[in-house]
Amino acid sequence: MRPCPAVGRHTVPSHSCRTLHGYSLVAVRNVPVRVVPEVLLAGGRPMSKSTLTVPGALYILQTDDDGKEIKRLEVSDNEWNAPQAGFTEQACFYGMGKHYFQELSKTSKCEEHRPHFLLYGPKTSKLNGYGYTFYGKPNQGRGWFETPPALVAKQIAPNSPDCMSKFINKYGMFTMHVFFVDKPWYTTC
Repeated sequence: MRPCPAVGRHTVPSHSCRTLHGYSLVAVRNVPVRVVPEVLLAGGRPMSKSTLTVPGALYILQTDDDGKEIKRLEVSDNEWNAPQAGFTEQACFYGMGKHYFQELSKTSKCEEHRPHFLLYGPKTSKLNGYGYTFYGKPNQGRGWFETPPALVAKQIAPNSPDCMSKFINKYGMFTMHVFFVDKPWYTTC
């Protein structure tokens, strides 16, 4: 049986690790949500063609080991507020937008990797989407994930630590993007 990897196992409070059928599973308990319970309790929000998908903010639900909500991290739909929520500016990439990664800087420890990143429109400075990035090599099955090599990942996240390239070369990396705009492939930098 392979032991759980050191990545995130005990160093990041939102991660837990279990071994199942000889495979290490690292679970991340932070889940992005776009709904504020108070809005739902008030009957929701009015919808029209001009209603924004992310009305004002994205909320990352943070839970404890038992799945109980402990906090909601509010991430504004305005780019200039991303650093206040703990996201570090990275590069703009064609077809995606300007990337901001959670707690990722040149001095970050790769063992404390946080999975969330935000995507902002370079012309609008509004939240175009978000995504996850994990170390590992997924089964491509349906092809939902991108698996950028270290060189590409470093171009997207130039303000990342040197250990990121080493971790990607050793463990691999996969990402998933969720866009809030039509035709994100037309996003230019």
